[in-house]
Amino acid sequence: SNRSKGTRITKDDKCKFKWHCANAGKYSCAIIVTVINAFHVYYGTKATEILAVFFGVIATTYAYFWDIYKDWGLIRWKANKDHKLLREEITYPAYAYYIAMLVNFVF
Repeated sequence: SNRSKGTRITKDDKCKFKWHCANAGKYSCAIIVTVINAFHVYYGTKATEILAVFFGVIATTYAYFWDIYKDWGLIRWKANKDHKLLREEITYPAYAYYIAMLVNFVF
């Protein structure tokens, strides 16, 4: 290939790009929820209420799993043989991570 090394897109670059797109999706969902909620406050219709709840659930679920998987490095099914869902190296007792996942979901 005649492309220079500086412009070559590697497999790793494509993977990083996918994660950047997923992160942008998380923020896009939050923006959509904000806009729909603004419409709901202004118009107060059943349709805006349904849309607000629907997109609110999607955005909240998306953000929750992003926190747990990407930010905390958890939900790694095969990383830790002794403690399911946890990353390979843990600093605190395993139960602390499970409690943190639950608390992050509830609050």
